[in-house]
This record gives sequence, C-alpha cells and structure tokens, in this order.
Amino acid sequence: MRKVLLIVLVILAFCSIAIVAYTWVNDLVDSIYEYRTPLKGTPPLVWDVNRPLTSQVVLVLIDGLRYDTSLLMPYLNLLRTQGACAVLTSRPPSNAQSAWTTIVSGTSPEINAAPLFDRDLEWILPIATDHLFAAINRAGLTSGIAGSQRWEKLVPTDFLYTRYFVDAEDADEQVLENALVFLDEFRPNFLLVHLQQMEAAGREHGGASPEYYQAALQCDVHIRSLAAHLNLQRSVLLVASSYGHLDAGGHGGDEAIVLHTPFVMVGQNVSPGDYHTLGQIDLAPTIAALLGIPMPSAVQGRMQVDMLKMNSVDKAEKWVSLASQRARLGSIYLHSIGQGPLPESAEGDMLVALSSLQIKNYESATKLASLSVHQTDRDMVKARRARIWKERMQRAVPVALVLLIPLWIIWRSRGKRTAWSALAALLAAALYHALFLWQGNTYSFSHMPVDGLAATLDPSLRRAAIAMAVGAVFIIWRTWYERERSIFAVIMRAYGYTALQLYFVGLVIGAITWWNGLHFRWYLPNFTIAYVHFAVLMQAMLSAVLATLLPVGVVLLQRGLLVITDRFASASGKGQKVARSR
Repeated sequence: MRKVLLIVLVILAFCSIAIVAYTWVNDLVDSIYEYRTPLKGTPPLVWDVNRPLTSQVVLVLIDGLRYDTSLLMPYLNLLRTQGACAVLTSRPPSNAQSAWTTIVSGTSPEINAAPLFDRDLEWILPIATDHLFAAINRAGLTSGIAGSQRWEKLVPTDFLYTRYFVDAEDADEQVLENALVFLDEFRPNFLLVHLQQMEAAGREHGGASPEYYQAALQCDVHIRSLAAHLNLQRSVLLVASSYGHLDAGGHGGDEAIVLHTPFVMVGQNVSPGDYHTLGQIDLAPTIAALLGIPMPSAVQGRMQVDMLKMNSVDKAEKWVSLASQRARLGSIYLHSIGQGPLPESAEGDMLVALSSLQIKNYESATKLASLSVHQTDRDMVKARRARIWKERMQRAVPVALVLLIPLWIIWRSRGKRTAWSALAALLAAALYHALFLWQGNTYSFSHMPVDGLAATLDPSLRRAAIAMAVGAVFIIWRTWYERERSIFAVIMRAYGYTALQLYFVGLVIGAITWWNGLHFRWYLPNFTIAYVHFAVLMQAMLSAVLATLLPVGVVLLQRGLLVITDRFASASGKGQKVARSR
C-alpha cells in the first residue's frame, strides 16, 4: 500500500510541475503580448519651433529591406554618393508596428507603448506616444501618408493633410502613384511613403531569394520616381527600412540581419558622407530638426547634427530644444521606475544653456545643451541598470534555495545508480535542444510561426517524447543489466530519471529567472534569453506530462528483456547439462 501511495504522490508531483510550467508559459506569453510602457504619465508636449533647414521631407519607408540587399540597388547607391548614408540599427523586436512607432516617435520599443508583436488590423490602436505627425500639426505645417491601411489606425486623420491607404502588400504601384500626386499638387511638408513588396517577398521566398532581389530593384525604381518629382535643392529625400529579413524569411528577433537596415538622406542642407551607424530612434529628432518643428515629447534619440548644415544659431536652438525635451522625459522616466529625481547637473546644464541662448551666446548654449542631453541619457541608462540589478539581487536568494535544496537531496542519494540516471537525464535534456537546432530552429522570435507561439506545441511535444525515450533506453538497459526484478524499483528508477531531467531543465529556468525575471514587466529583457525561457518552460511542462506515463513503457521493455534473457539462459543451461551427461 505504501508503494502505491508513493507512486501516486510522485505522479501528483509531476502533474503539479506540469501545471506550474503551463501557467508560467502562458503568463510569460501574455506578458509579451500585453507589455506596457513603464512611463507613468506622459512627458509634457514640446511647443517651441525653430528655423527649418528645408521646407519638405519625404521619408520612403521600405518594410523588410535589409542592409546588404540595399547595396545592390543602383539608384539608392547613387543617392549614397550624393548624400548622407549609414547603417540604421534598431532594437528588438524587429516587427512592423513596433518599428514604425519607433521611427515616427524617436522612442524605443521599451517605452513607446507599441505592441511587441504585430496586431491584426481590427485590433490596432493609435500611437500612444507623441510623434512627428502630431508635432508637425502643432507647428502649423502639413503632413501626409501613402501606404498600408494600418497607418490609418495608427495616426488619426486629423493630423494628416493628404492620405492614401491600401489594404494590400502588392499595391506599391498605387501607393507611388498617389504619393506623386501629393508631391505635385499638395506639397506636404512631411510625406511618408510606405512600400511593402519587400516584406511580402521576404516572408514568402526568404531574404536571399531571387524574388526578394527583384522586389528590391522595383523599390529602387520607385525611389527614382519619387526623387524625380522633388527639387532636392529645396527638399530632403530620406530612405530607410523598418526591419530586414532572414535568408529563409522571417523577422521579429534580435539577429543583426533583421536589425541592420539602410539609411540614405539627400537634399537641402544635408552634408554628404558615410556616417557608419545611426539609431532608428534618431530618425524622428533628425526630421524634426530639418523641419524646425517641436521635438516629439518622448524622443530618446538625437538629431544627427553632423549630417546637417547649420549655422551656430540653428545648432544652438535645436540643441536647447532637444535638451529641454530630454530633461522632461528623464524626470518622468526616473520617477516612473522609482529611481528618484533627475540629478541637478543635467537639469542645471539645460537651464544655463537656455539662458545662454537668450543672451545669444550660441557656442555656450550648444555645448551646455549637448552636455545636458548626454548626461540625462546616461542617468536614465544608469537608473535602469540599477533597478534591474536590484531586482536580480532580490531574486537571487529564493532562486538559489529552490535550486540548491534538490541538489542537496541528489547529493545525499549519490551512488552508481544515481550517476547513471543523471547521465541519462542530462542526455535527454540536451537532446531536446539539439533536435530543436537540428530542425533548423534558432532561439529567436524571428522563427515564430504565423499562428503564434501556441503553434510550437506539437513539434515541442515530439522533441520532448524523443528526448525522453532516448534517455529512458539507458534506464532500461541499466535495470536489465542489474537484473532488477522488482517492478516498483524499476518504476522508481524511471521516475528518478525524469525528476533529474526536470532538475537540469530547472537549472536553466532558474538562471533565466534570476537574470530576466518571471516575465516581461517594466523593461524589455534580452530577446534571445527570453525565447530560451519560453522554450525551456515548454520543455519542463511536456517532460512532466510524459514523465507520468514513462514507467509503463520502461517496465514493459525491461521485463521483456529479462524474460528473453532468462529463457536464453535457461536454454543454454539445459544444453550444457545434456552435453555433460553425454
């Protein structure tokens, strides 16, 4: 009776582990889909304007165009020689709505309140943070969009002077046609032209396919057409990409190939040259500086002053405007994450810069304002890092206890049998991930199925079953080799093996939990580690479920081997007796 009760308790323990892992997986996924900005409140809107460096900016935003492919576009390469160019770097996730929001707001995905995974059209909400279209409207200028219908949901039409939206990825020709009409007849101060055929080609054929290259050449023709309708002595043409595509297709993760995209800017008051790298968050403040409009209130990037031809007055005014905006953002951010007020040095430099500007000491204003921006950025990074490490230290003791107590139990029961079970468990735990990689997967959200993370359940179950079965072969062989006759002992050896496997998986989960936390909260953790977190929780859940059934197979096979070897031994013994009698 005690043996039956013990088996029941072990099964209940495995079921409990499976339920906990299942709940944890869902909580982790929900925290990704429902992630919210840590900002408590919104920074005050910026209203100050300054002298524009050009009367018009046209931003050609190409979804899915990666940097290396852009180097094969002849006309874009010609623009590179005439204007400013750089590798545009972004922060994960490399998804459309997150990237679009970052580009037009200058705010990183961590605080811009955009969804980390793209939403279907009916679920898209307006951009929650201040952005270029709103800032242009405050300045009394005009703006327009020609592109995906999703932009109609993101940007209220009240902000737009001209607009054309289409719900199709193969409609770049129509988008271009309407954009040219806008340029010729309405001349908005800012026009966003959104091209989508690269995204469709990359998703369907991959980023290394001939179809992807042909789509790039077609986009190159569209860029040439737009440039032909612009007077680049009085306007600026800017070409950028929201994200790239993997060779096999896909984006959303943190691979360099999807985070590194092209940036080319040519036209009035643009200083030609190769500027190496540029952050995606720097686009909005650079465009704001070109048009002389207020900085979007949550901008985290910096205007690229080296790319722009400005006199000392322009430079001072724009730096002071950015410093004023940054001080307000820094103050709200630090209070929002509970790290105290903004240090007086950053705010003091900003106030002195404003005073210097008022007395026309432009050199001093520029220097102090830039120092204020740099100091505020450093203070925000430092405060973020300090809180993250504080939370890690708070998690260290409970995580260590959860992991060390089972280790102490394992150590107390050490022996040859435990060693064999541990070897089998380690093999099974590692084999699960070896199969994952062998099947062409990587620990990246770029490989997320179209149906979402839930679609990974079936292949994960197959991998878990194969890995557990391979490890179980060792247990079957050892119990057969030891001529174990007790069914209860074989069952407990099988359970011990699965428990050790879950412990090894738990070590990884514990390390990730200490580093990243239980789920996404107020900041975005490393996305590769986050995907590993999801993967090992799935492994733990499925392994715990399979563990409840594993002893049935182990016992049947082990007993079958014993029966076969016993009969063979019996037959051999009889043969030897007959031989001796002769």
